[in-house]
Amino acid sequence: KPLLVVRYLIICLPPFIILVAYGLARLKGAPATAAVALLVVISGAGVGAFVSHGSSQDWRGAAASVAASARPGDGVVIFAPYTRIPFQWYIRRHPAAEAELHPAFPPGPWAGDALRYDASFGVSTPAIAAAVTGDHRVWLVLSQQQLYPAELRALEGGLRSAGFVPGRSRSFAGVTVVDYFPRS
Repeated sequence: KPLLVVRYLIICLPPFIILVAYGLARLKGAPATAAVALLVVISGAGVGAFVSHGSSQDWRGAAASVAASARPGDGVVIFAPYTRIPFQWYIRRHPAAEAELHPAFPPGPWAGDALRYDASFGVSTPAIAAAVTGDHRVWLVLSQQQLYPAELRALEGGLRSAGFVPGRSRSFAGVTVVDYFPRS
């Protein structure tokens, strides 16, 4: 598992900005102008890179793909659990699919507070098997699964023990969607 997770460093941003502002306030004349210009260029380059490349994960495409093929009785398993947040955001744009899809893992209604999924969820083979029991088909939505290989094996084992086998796989930027069908 990674030691450094960028989103947890946001708490360091306010003190860093204060430190930079303090340093800029102590500069006078041409050095101050050059420092401000350099900050504007660096910020502009970062914003330009984000605007031209967008997000590194295509959650909109993944949710639209699942929504286009969803049928009543389908379940959705999202891995890693915290990636349910963006999937839930985009599946809400498809009300018919949102009503048809059963959020099997992590559990909880689509209308619930998405931020509760920014936590650790235990992944075990029996728990996954129980969560998808009764579903006609399961959509496995994968992102950042390489960070959690043991949990991914448990999840796939739970799908197998519930009688599901993988079908078609579709890849989007940073997201993979795999349909799992009952073994016939």
